[in-house]
Amino acid sequence: MQTLILADIHANRTALKAVLATPEAQACGAVISLGDQINYGPCPAECLAMLREFAESGGRTLTLLRGNHEDRLPRLWEPEFDGANWRLLRWTARQLDTEEADLPVDLRLGNVLCTHGTPGDPWHLMKTEEEVRATLDALPEGVDLLLSGHNHRRWEVRHNGKLAVNPGSLGMWEGSPGGLAPFAVWSEDGVTLHQVPYDTDALRCDYVHSGCWREDPVLTRLSLQVMGDGSPMLCLHFFRHAAKVAAELGLSVGDEEAWRQADALWPWPDGETTDAFWRRMEEGYA
Repeated sequence: MQTLILADIHANRTALKAVLATPEAQACGAVISLGDQINYGPCPAECLAMLREFAESGGRTLTLLRGNHEDRLPRLWEPEFDGANWRLLRWTARQLDTEEADLPVDLRLGNVLCTHGTPGDPWHLMKTEEEVRATLDALPEGVDLLLSGHNHRRWEVRHNGKLAVNPGSLGMWEGSPGGLAPFAVWSEDGVTLHQVPYDTDALRCDYVHSGCWREDPVLTRLSLQVMGDGSPMLCLHFFRHAAKVAAELGLSVGDEEAWRQADALWPWPDGETTDAFWRRMEEGYA
């Protein structure tokens, strides 16, 4: 049986729709999503419903794993998440049922281990090939194939008779030309990597009509840029920039004024202010 492997959908409905329509996906009898189904994108509930419909309509099994974004959901109402930097995730949580957070971290199927970051830890971000090789060395006995996401780039790393595959972020494929959705198919013959273009105009329309951009104009703009041009680590770079700006102002990174100043100082490629950008999007995709 062939299994469809997805990673880091990040609520990008148009990318997910394009993947599920491919002949490769249609031929699969099971689906495994490696976590971070939600956040950054405008359609978290719709993506989860789409996955379930795809599975049910084709008699497929569906396994959703817990990514770091799902892992935060049960704690979002704690004081540490009050800041402006968490507005988009709070909006995302309001779109979902509470059970979306109750997902397994790992899935082992014989010699294959599926996870989000590294086994047992959906937060651990492998940034280098050396880290991937070290993780392969530490795999449980009998496991020789690791399927993981979290890092939005794609890789295939072979080491000491073992293989690690990251299909790339379906919704936010970093290091790509943009507008492409990557995925993988796993079977007894191995893992094959695929990609398909998707409608970025429809994506922009989803952002405008969902209203999520009103909740957090900055992070939604950053996310849309990554989806459109594949900018690597863009959101992480902005978070670090915002933390530096906040420290210089003597504020916390979640302070509204720190977030506003960080936005004003950020080198947006189109030169527009964020308010002007979203006004243009509203006019173009009303």
